Amino acid sequence: MSAKDLPETFRPEQYDIHFIPALQKDSTGQYHFEGSETIMFRVLKPASEIVLHARGLTIDNVVVSSGESEQTIDSSLVRYDAKEQTVSIPLPYLVNPGPLSLSLHFSGNMKKGKGLYASNYKGRDGTDRVMATTQFEAAHAREAFPCLDHPAAKAKFNVSVTVDSDLEALSNASVFREIDFGNGTKMVYFEKTPPMSTYLLYLGVGEFDSISSSVNGVPLRVLTTPGKQEKGRFALEAAQKFLTFYEAYFAIPYSDSLPKLDHVAVPDFAFGAMENWGAITFREDALLCDPEKASSANKQRVVTILAHELAHMWFGNLVTMNWWDDLWLNESFADWLSYKTVDSFYPELDIWSTFMTDGVTAAYAQDSLSTSHPIHQPVDTPEDTEQLFDHISYSKGGMVLRMLEKYLGEEVFKQGLRQYLQRHKYGNAQGDDLWQAMEDVSGKLVKDLMESWISQIGYPLVDATLEGSTLRLTQQRFRYKRLDRETKWPIPLTITADGKTLDAILFTDEDQEIDLGMEPQRHLKLNAGQFGFFRVRYDPATLSQLKHAVETKELDVMDRWGLHSDQAALCLAGEISLSDYINFVEGYKNEDSYLVTKDVITSLEKIALLCSEESFVSRIHETQRTIYKSILDRLGWERQDGENETDGQLRADAIFGLGRLHDSDVIEGVNKLMSNRSSIHPDLRRAAYGIAVWSGGRERFEQMQQLYEQEEDPQERINLLRSLMGSSDGGIIDQALAYILTDKVKTQNKVYALANLIMNPQGRKHVWPWIQQHWPKIKETYADYHGHFRIILEYLSNAGDLIDAQEARTFLERDPILGTERHTLQLAEMLDINQAFLERARQNFAIP
Repeated sequence: MSAKDLPETFRPEQYDIHFIPALQKDSTGQYHFEGSETIMFRVLKPASEIVLHARGLTIDNVVVSSGESEQTIDSSLVRYDAKEQTVSIPLPYLVNPGPLSLSLHFSGNMKKGKGLYASNYKGRDGTDRVMATTQFEAAHAREAFPCLDHPAAKAKFNVSVTVDSDLEALSNASVFREIDFGNGTKMVYFEKTPPMSTYLLYLGVGEFDSISSSVNGVPLRVLTTPGKQEKGRFALEAAQKFLTFYEAYFAIPYSDSLPKLDHVAVPDFAFGAMENWGAITFREDALLCDPEKASSANKQRVVTILAHELAHMWFGNLVTMNWWDDLWLNESFADWLSYKTVDSFYPELDIWSTFMTDGVTAAYAQDSLSTSHPIHQPVDTPEDTEQLFDHISYSKGGMVLRMLEKYLGEEVFKQGLRQYLQRHKYGNAQGDDLWQAMEDVSGKLVKDLMESWISQIGYPLVDATLEGSTLRLTQQRFRYKRLDRETKWPIPLTITADGKTLDAILFTDEDQEIDLGMEPQRHLKLNAGQFGFFRVRYDPATLSQLKHAVETKELDVMDRWGLHSDQAALCLAGEISLSDYINFVEGYKNEDSYLVTKDVITSLEKIALLCSEESFVSRIHETQRTIYKSILDRLGWERQDGENETDGQLRADAIFGLGRLHDSDVIEGVNKLMSNRSSIHPDLRRAAYGIAVWSGGRERFEQMQQLYEQEEDPQERINLLRSLMGSSDGGIIDQALAYILTDKVKTQNKVYALANLIMNPQGRKHVWPWIQQHWPKIKETYADYHGHFRIILEYLSNAGDLIDAQEARTFLERDPILGTERHTLQLAEMLDINQAFLERARQNFAIP
C-alpha cells in the first residue's frame, strides 16, 4: 500500500487520547511525553492486523476489543517500520467487518518545531518557562500519537491532558471538565470534535493571557504568553469582521462545527500560522501588533494571515482534500479569499497591490522555470508534500481562481463555492468536485477551461500584433530559458481599446485573429485589469502607444503594473535588451501608485545587484536614483494627513534605496532620525535602521545589536535583526554572519537575516562561501525548518554573478537537506538564467 492510499480493511472513527507532556527536561536533556489512546475503528474487510502511522514513538500495553472479546497483545509482536513511519499491530484472530477498538500506551520525546514540541517563553514570574504546542501538518501527528495520518482518514477526537495545576490547556474544542488531583496537577477534558483530519488536531499547554469577544454566539479569543495579550486586540477585532463575513459568504455558520475559536501566539513557530480547527496558531509577529506603533506592512501581514487561516475553517477543515496533490484546494482558495476579504474591510491597506507585488510576481518567476510544477502536482508521500507549500500552490492558484471568478461572475462563483461546501462538508474532495459544482451553477464547461491551468506546468505568453482593426494572437509557454510552442491554454482574454472595454473572448487556439470592430487610435491593452495569469508581448507600435499611456496614466494602475511586469520578464528571458527595458522604465519615473512603483524599484534593485560588479551598473543606478528622488520629492520625509497607508512604504523604500546609493542628504537625514529613535514613524524604522548600519561603523552595529537583544516586541526585533545584516563593511558582515549561528537569533528568524544579507550589495559576496564553510551547522539548523532553507535558496538565485550553478547543485545534492530537492534544482536553473542575462547585458552595454 502506498502512502497516498487508505487501507482497505479499516477506518478510524474516533480517537480518545490522553496526553501527559513533561515540561522539564529529563536526564538525557529531552522533553518527554507519554499518553494513552483508544481508537474506535470500523472494520471494512476481514483484518488480521492494524497498521498505523507512528514515528519516534514507543508503544506498549496494547489491548484489542471486538464485541465481547478483549485481548492483550504482546508488545514484542508490535512491528515498527522506520522508513514507512508505521507500526503494525497483529490482531489475535481474523476480525470480521464491524466495530473494533484498540487501546494502547505511547511515549516519545518532543521534536523541534513539529509534532508535539517545546517552545520557550518568559513566565509571569519573569523566569524562563516552556510551553507544549503542536504542529501536525503535513504528516507530523504521527510523531505525537499513533494514528492513521492521512487527510482522508477523518475521525472525531476526544482529547484530555494532565498538566500542572497553574497551567492552561488548549485544544480544538472547548474545555468541559477539569479535575484537580490536589498534588499540583490536574486533568483537563475537551469536548468531542467534529470529524476531521489528524493534521488539524491541536494541543497547547502553558501560561496564557487572553482577550476575548464573540461572533454570533461563538467566543473568539487571542491567547498569548504572559503580558502580551493587548497586542492581540487589532487581530481580535479583525477576526470578528472576517468570521462574520465568511459565515455570510459561505452560508454555513462556524458554530455548526465547533463552539469556540482561539488564536494562539506561539513564541517558537516555523510557519506564519497553522489552521488547526478551533485553535489557530501563529508566530507572534504574525498575530500581535499595536496599530499605533506597527508599520502598514506589519498590519497588512497580520490581517492577511489571519484572513487566510480563518478561510481554512471552511476550505481545508470543513472540506479537506482527498490527498496532498490537491493541496491547492486548501491553499489557493485561502490565499485568494484572504485578499478579497481584507480588501472589503481595510481598503486603505491596498491589499491587492501586495498580492500582485509579493505573491503573483513570485509565482510568475517560479513558473517561468522548467523545474516548476503544476498547481495540481501528484505526490506519493507526505514528505514530497512539504515542497508544495510554495508560490505555485498559493499565489498562482489564487490568481487562477481570481481569473475564474472574473470569467463566471462574482455571484455565480460564490454559489458554486457554497454548493461545493454543502456537498462535501465533513468529508473530502478533489478538484473535479469543485469544477462540477461550478458547472452546475454556471452552465459552463468549467472543467475543460480549468484543467490545463491546474494540471499543466507554466503559463502562456500571448503575442499580440495589431493591424488596423485586426488583432493577431499567438500563444506559447513562457520560460526564461526557451519559449515553448507545444503547450497551450484556454485563455479568458479581456481587452481594452482607447479606454473602452471590449467583449471578452476565450482564446483557445495557438493562433487566432480577432476583428475588434474599431481601429484603436491611442492604445490597446490585453489582460485588462490583470485578471489572467499570463504575459503579453506587443508589436513595437502598440508598445510605444502603451508607454505613452503609462506616462499620461491613461492606463489604470493594474494595467500599468501588468505592462511593466511583462517587460521585466521579457528582459530577463532575453526577448528584449536591458537598455530597451531601462528606456521603457523611464516612462514610470513619475508613477505615483504603490503597486506599480514597488514593482519597478524591486526589478531595478535585482538587476543592479546582479550587475553590481559591472561598469554599466551606473546606468541602472542613475535610473534608480531618478525614481527614488521622484518618490521622496512627492512624499517628503514626514507622513501627511490623509496619506495612503502604502505611501509610507514607498517613502521608506525611497529613503532606503537612496541611502544604499550613498546619497549624502538621505544619510544625514537618517542620522537625525536615529538621534531620537522613539520618534521614528513605524513605516520608516526598517529603512532608517538599515541605512544607519549601512553607512555607520562598528559602533553603530554594536548599538543596534544591543537594541535587538533588549527589544521584546517581535516585529521590532525583526526590524533590528534585519538592520544588523546591512553593513557595507566586510569585517562587520562576517561578524553578522557569525551572530546568525548563535542562540541570540531564533531559528525561525534566521531566514530574515540571511535573506537581507543576500540582498546587501556587499554582504551577498560573503553568504555562499559561509554556507559552504558552516554546512554541518546549517544542515542541523534547517533539518526541521527546511521550508525556511527553501526561501534562502530562492534568495541565493539573485547571485548568478557570484555562484556557479553546477557547483551549487553538486554541493547541495551531495549532503542534502531533505525537502529542498526541487528548490535546489530551481536555484541551479535560476543561477544559469541570471548568468546568461548578465552576459547579454555586457554585450548590450559594450563600448565599440
